[in-house]
Amino acid sequence: MGLEPIATPLGFAFPFPPVLPEAIRALGLFVLLATFLVTVVAYAKIFSKAGYSPWLCLLVLIPLVNWFVLLWFAFTEWPLERGGGRPPRGFPVAGSL
Repeated sequence: MGLEPIATPLGFAFPFPPVLPEAIRALGLFVLLATFLVTVVAYAKIFSKAGYSPWLCLLVLIPLVNWFVLLWFAFTEWPLERGGGRPPRGFPVAGSL
């Protein structure tokens, strides 16, 4: 099973493997899942520190909705700023220093 050249529209021919080896596919899937997990956990932590429910991080995973969530989160007054949310332990509060 050798590498066979694949013709391109410009007439060039490059030898490409027909499929990726299974180990590279598995590594790519692992990196994808790890990135997904880190993103979800980071957004959950950010939302909870702002005084919102950490479950809002699931909205960030929906394409196009994530942009609206980002804009909403950036330009609204957070519950923590209104005094409605409880700051996390060790979180500095304005006026307490």
